Amino acid sequence: MSEMLSSAETDVIVAYRLVGLIGGEVDEDLPTPSQIGHPWLSAGTSSVLLQSAEDIGQAQFRFELWDGAPPQLGADWPHSEVVTLVLTDGGLNVDQIDAGSVHDVFDVGEPGRYRVRLAWREADWDPMAEGPQAWLLAQFWREIMP
Repeated sequence: MSEMLSSAETDVIVAYRLVGLIGGEVDEDLPTPSQIGHPWLSAGTSSVLLQSAEDIGQAQFRFELWDGAPPQLGADWPHSEVVTLVLTDGGLNVDQIDAGSVHDVFDVGEPGRYRVRLAWREADWDPMAEGPQAWLLAQFWREIMP
């Protein structure tokens, strides 16, 4: 059974329903999820663009590094996908679109190819809500090449 090696959390600003995760200093111009027909996720080689269903202002991101594939998620995470990302320096940044980038929000250590389970959930929409209105869980583990 896999074991969690490290974790971190950060609050991020969501603008125009969008927020991105970027591996290192890579500059990929990803289409929005709605442009490619996905309800919430667009993935590139080293970055991911997430799109909320509603106009929200803040989300809380939780990052986890595992020594292998983590256990399956429960029903409290209604949306999840597994993607592969190349992290050129082992670090992860958040692109808050209009609010700028937040650098070094999580460090997986070794550069390389990682499998990433991304899970997203939103609270019931409330324009007056304070604090996070959506949550992202990003679970990383090294990709084993055959």
